[in-house]
Amino acid sequence: MAAATAATIAPFVPFGNNVAHAAENISCRTSASVMGVQQDGDLYLYPHEEPETGAASWGQKKTIGNGWHQGRTLAGPNGWMWSLRADGNQGDLRRYRWNGNGWDTFADGLQYETVGSGWARYTQPEHRNKVTVDQNGHIYEINPEGKLKLFRWDDAKKNWINGTGDIIDTGWDQYDMIVGAGDGVLYARKPNGELYRFRYDVASQRWIQYQKGPWHGWHAFKHVSSPGGDVLYATWVNPKTGGGELLWYRYHEDTNTWDDDKTTGVGRLVGTGWHHEFDVVATTNDCKLTTTATPQRPAVPASLPARNALLQGDNGLMRYALVQDNGTLTYGRQRSAADPRIIDWSGMTGYHEFTGVPGLVQHSDGTTELFGHAQAGQHASDVLAYRETSNNSFSFRPVANLGGAMLSDPVVMRDKNKLHTAFAVDADGKLWHRTQYAENSPFLGWKQSGSENLTPDFSVVLGPDGQTFYFAARAKDGTVRVFLFSDGKSGSGRSVGSMATTGRPAILVQRLSSQLPIDSLRLFARGVDGKVYNHQGNMVLGFQGPWGAVGDLKIAGSPSAVLTNTGGVEIVARRSTDNVVFQTGLTSPDSGTFREWKPFNGGPESDTDLAMLNGANNTLWVTWRVGPEFQVWTAGYGASAAVQNAPAPRSLDARADQPQEPNYQQVHRGKLPKS
Repeated sequence: MAAATAATIAPFVPFGNNVAHAAENISCRTSASVMGVQQDGDLYLYPHEEPETGAASWGQKKTIGNGWHQGRTLAGPNGWMWSLRADGNQGDLRRYRWNGNGWDTFADGLQYETVGSGWARYTQPEHRNKVTVDQNGHIYEINPEGKLKLFRWDDAKKNWINGTGDIIDTGWDQYDMIVGAGDGVLYARKPNGELYRFRYDVASQRWIQYQKGPWHGWHAFKHVSSPGGDVLYATWVNPKTGGGELLWYRYHEDTNTWDDDKTTGVGRLVGTGWHHEFDVVATTNDCKLTTTATPQRPAVPASLPARNALLQGDNGLMRYALVQDNGTLTYGRQRSAADPRIIDWSGMTGYHEFTGVPGLVQHSDGTTELFGHAQAGQHASDVLAYRETSNNSFSFRPVANLGGAMLSDPVVMRDKNKLHTAFAVDADGKLWHRTQYAENSPFLGWKQSGSENLTPDFSVVLGPDGQTFYFAARAKDGTVRVFLFSDGKSGSGRSVGSMATTGRPAILVQRLSSQLPIDSLRLFARGVDGKVYNHQGNMVLGFQGPWGAVGDLKIAGSPSAVLTNTGGVEIVARRSTDNVVFQTGLTSPDSGTFREWKPFNGGPESDTDLAMLNGANNTLWVTWRVGPEFQVWTAGYGASAAVQNAPAPRSLDARADQPQEPNYQQVHRGKLPKS
């Protein structure tokens, strides 16, 4: 093979607007090491001296090994090479390092070390291109189920950080090739030739870019590899000359444009005779972008004491989560169904700098999981999770870092398929989510949902269909926006009037009629004057008219509200002047008017916003804290008939009359354990 001199190539791959760019946002070594495995197994190295510009300037070619045709060859950073072997049934994964003059020596005098097995799949012709290595040495594979897995090797410890790999996305069986091309940059090709770009940030576990494209015509290429920096080398048979050629491309993330050959419309010709190689690879960090995609960690304000979280488990027992004033994430569980007064407590270990309101869920295997928002230290702004080792074990697995670099606390919701989705808002006001791919599974990577210009103050509720989530969020201008999340996407939604609000709005949803699939939404928010206001509408017709005040009580913090099984609405809040807990609600489901605000029995006070739950057996649960003291109050409503594990609210055409205001009684009052 040879460097290119001159060639005429028919246009083949249209990229749209391709403009010239300076090379200042890319930094490359003196040359990029491009390597090929010949049919006889020889491995040669050919230094490309102009990887930034695509000029056909090459150094001296040399053969550096043999026998490399016995598996799939991959290059990594800094001279590291991987050989995925087809020997026997083991599918060994071997690791080599070319130091510039020869091969490093490992144990027993070998020029490689075996660091895994089970990789023979990628030696098969139909799967060879479904594995790649990026600039950081991370291995990505499309496994037989179409899941994208990420493997990370620790050079210092000479071991895998995650030996079984992390599943970071699903649905990748639609691609027949993936190529690592930078720091978490992946290009994925469909069999029809469509090429897409992705960028995954390992530190934050975010998909910074997802399925950008498509660009067409890439099915013509046999091999596509990268030295990093969004530079791609591709081999093909020129349809005019019939000769094998090596083409050079470079993508610009900031402008969504490509550098290629402006005359031909395809990549710049940098070499000929390149079509018969068994593999063509390049050292993956010979070029790097000078900008980083890793989001800057926001300064998370301390928000303590904050509202508790509560959940009624599938067995009817109440579960609680909170962050104590010393930053310890703490879990509480009702000991027995017969007595809600006794709560067992456990402080999470390994990290003690949490803040805000934790997430709390129960998985379908019965285990409980807590999600805390790290406020300081090495994990600041990340979401950390603690999951029980088994159902009701009251012991927890080691803390799991779910990344995020988020400004808001996480809100974690469960849908009708028993899958959980975590939501959070970043420092730019964008909503992100990460979802389980199966029951009881870990979470996939964070993805942008589509909603922007939000503050960290938002609420989420599951719609009557069991799979649509409705959001009420305070926008950066103080107004409330409502939007829905479905199939991994949300949008700009609808504005709810022009009134400025403070704190976290509450949202309730119910189906107006079983014959008409339109969900009615009722919102509650604290105005700048301290009063609670409400509004009602839907996503079809919007929200007409102004907000209406719910009485004259001025509150501290944010209100909490629930929809009862009988179609009523109940609200709780604390008075701004003395933190005394008050309640109100609709006089009847159809009235649209609210009862006068009334304090709980005995006029209890709260230092935190109130957490509220509509539980089984037509029972309302409210919890808060006063200093180190934890309190739980309950009230029954409606008919006395038991409604175990209360379902989503019934449609209004099947509701019963709402009774008088609930009579809340204290069922637990005790000090939290010291942690």
